[in-house]
Amino acid sequence: LFLRHAPSDWSQEATEFEARADGTFAFADCRTQRNLSPEGRDAARALGLALKSLKLAIAEVDAAPLCRTLETARLAFGQAKTVEDLVSRHGGALTGARDVLERLVKAPTPERALRVVVGDYELAQALFGQTLGEGDGLILRATPQGGLEAVARIDLDDWRALAPVAQSGAGAPAPVKRF
Repeated sequence: LFLRHAPSDWSQEATEFEARADGTFAFADCRTQRNLSPEGRDAARALGLALKSLKLAIAEVDAAPLCRTLETARLAFGQAKTVEDLVSRHGGALTGARDVLERLVKAPTPERALRVVVGDYELAQALFGQTLGEGDGLILRATPQGGLEAVARIDLDDWRALAPVAQSGAGAPAPVKRF
């Protein structure tokens, strides 16, 4: 499952843009980035509840090194492993990102366990030609040719609809849009 981070505080966009332009941007310093909004934090928690309602085991959660991707992963799943090559640096190309994502998706997991990768807009656009809204997800699979393909999409509103189901203890199928 590839997820774009949960909704962020767009009033901080100028801060991140300026930090990138003047060289003060740092992945380890959330003050130089656009971070999750309060709504985004709630959405990340709802996303985690939605996946729990599906009774899916989570094998591993990998995230790009942005504060908003890491916070999304931690709020939704309680964990995140930072993967440095899942983001463009200084506005540059996503060199090696496809190889890294393919390696992550194809890595063995326990049977019926899901690997989650949390990234940003640029990654989804560059690798899959998909314009994902904040909190949207793509279900990925390996192709017989050795690549990756997106086979379905789950929007943020779909996650939100599933969260109350998780809180009630009932199970429900995910409302996915198949390609």
